[in-house]
Amino acid sequence: MNEYVHHIPGRLRVRSKALRGAHGNHTSVLQRLRDIHGVQSVRLNHKAACVTVCYDPQQTCANCIFETLGHADKPRAAEKPKRKPSGNRGQFDIASQVGKMALNVLVSKGVNYSLSALLSKGV
Repeated sequence: MNEYVHHIPGRLRVRSKALRGAHGNHTSVLQRLRDIHGVQSVRLNHKAACVTVCYDPQQTCANCIFETLGHADKPRAAEKPKRKPSGNRGQFDIASQVGKMALNVLVSKGVNYSLSALLSKGV
């Protein structure tokens, strides 16, 4: 059983009961991970039974690494990996710009209100 621990694009850490102790299959699991196209490094922490995989997000994804570890479903931790935006990147840029504009309007109105209140009191 694999348990998702932490993920940022390019780095994934997974805890697995199969990695505890001195099992002989550690080497084969690590080698399978290293064989994935785009994986740059694989580090095993025996005490925590975790494997940390650094990878190029342009060449592979966290799901490919999970599948290699024998865990094809989604991670079961409380925290889910960040979704990679779909091919339609423009929607995310527009939403970001609209959010920034709305924040600027709110701040501007707040400053204007505060200044007019101060000036009307003669401060």
